[in-house]
Amino acid sequence: MVIIHSFLIIANTAIITGGSYLAGADPEKHNYQNKLRVSKITRTAGQSIFLAINSLLIVFIIATIRGERKRGAKKTHGTLLLLAIAWIPLITRGIFGLLQASVYDLSYYNRKFCFRMIYYNPPYELITAENYSGHGMTPRFLLIEYILGVLTEWVA
Repeated sequence: MVIIHSFLIIANTAIITGGSYLAGADPEKHNYQNKLRVSKITRTAGQSIFLAINSLLIVFIIATIRGERKRGAKKTHGTLLLLAIAWIPLITRGIFGLLQASVYDLSYYNRKFCFRMIYYNPPYELITAENYSGHGMTPRFLLIEYILGVLTEWVA
């Protein structure tokens, strides 16, 4: 468990660092694209660690259930069943977290006057706001965030 918790600390650190790296950054500044790239990489790395650990969790749960059955247990322990059930929203949250960190359309940083680097002239392209309106987050973005982010964590 010490190894798993150590990886979870690293993952949390990467996600928090990547998420706060753009705090106060000005999208109109030249170095914004570099900051956006670093933020995306660190958040994706952190979410990937969570997803990998979550994938290992189901492997360990199934291996434990099979081991108990081989030893003659007629019923699966309730805790293992609860962990297996909780795994479903956790894996959903993990996949969404990875997508949110790596897919710009699901990102909190998809906002008005945000520039994206492209590899032809001119070097920057203006991206219009998708996830924010003049009144805050768009209903589409809030619905996605609440269902795939908040609800899945709450259910687990």
